[in-house]
Amino acid sequence: SEIVESSGMSRESYVRLISLLEDSINVRRCYSGDEINIKLSGDKLVEFSFIGQYSTYKVDSLYNFKREKETLILAFIHGYIDGGSLWEAIL
Repeated sequence: SEIVESSGMSRESYVRLISLLEDSINVRRCYSGDEINIKLSGDKLVEFSFIGQYSTYKVDSLYNFKREKETLILAFIHGYIDGGSLWEAIL
C-alpha cells in the first residue's frame, strides 16, 4: 500500500485499488524481482499491474480486475522403471 499511496494517485483511486487488491495479492508471497507498475493520467489510475513470481494481476482505469497467470506448484515424484518403457512407467 505504501508504493501505491506514494504514486501520486488520488485518495479515491488509491482506496478503490487497495480494496480491490487486498484479497488477491498476498504480500507475504512477494519476492525480490516482482514488479509493480502504475500508470496515471494526472491523479487518476490508468493501469495497475503486479507481475510476481507466481501470479500476474492487472487493473484498468475502470477497475476491472484480471488475474493473468496461475500459480505454478511443483512437486517431486520418484519411482523405478521395472521393465517396460519410460512411457509405461509414467502412465
